[in-house]
Amino acid sequence: GAPGTDVTTCKTWNERLVAVATQGSGGKQDPGRVLLYTVSTQGKLAFKREFQTAVGRLPDQIQWTKDCRTIIAACEGEAVPIQAQGGVNPSLVNPEGGLAVLKFRPAPGTVADDDTATFAFYSFKEANFNVNDATTRTRLLNDGVRWSLRPETKTAGFQDGNPLNVQIPDSETTFSKDLEPEYLALSADGKTVYAAMQEACAVAIFDLETLQFKDIKALKTKSWK
Repeated sequence: GAPGTDVTTCKTWNERLVAVATQGSGGKQDPGRVLLYTVSTQGKLAFKREFQTAVGRLPDQIQWTKDCRTIIAACEGEAVPIQAQGGVNPSLVNPEGGLAVLKFRPAPGTVADDDTATFAFYSFKEANFNVNDATTRTRLLNDGVRWSLRPETKTAGFQDGNPLNVQIPDSETTFSKDLEPEYLALSADGKTVYAAMQEACAVAIFDLETLQFKDIKALKTKSWK
């Protein structure tokens, strides 16, 4: 009942697996989901399990590791308008962006029947790497990472003023909420995830072994001379 956002496949010696990412049941503002299917040797698709990211919203892209034991989801956490009710001005909710990691049991156990799999979400305000920390934030901004929706610019995105009088609370304009992973790439050894963040014009680096963000690298401006 929710729009799909991505699909990815993986094959082991005894399993053919399909994973599908979707929005939450109530849309972008609800926790995203990953649905797991198997494909028989006759090509028949069978639904196995559903996993929910608990905190992460809008899994834009998902990707298996080569061993089919881990799925990584880029959770964009896109800002969603909230309609006015009872005379209250319309607003928006801006979920935390980050990565969600779905881990299955090690081989030789099967993936599709694993009822112990864990799905954890990691945001950009984790204790080891909190972009809202003033020192970290200043370094990243000086390097060129973009922060668009911030307290001092939260009304600048409206064309011809703000006719609907949308009220955006400062709590929805933190740096961590403005970083929105959209696409993923894995290193050759499968230990590092690189997450592209379009609006921030940057790439986040995530360690799959420690399950921690290590850094964010800005994509510098390009000379067109």
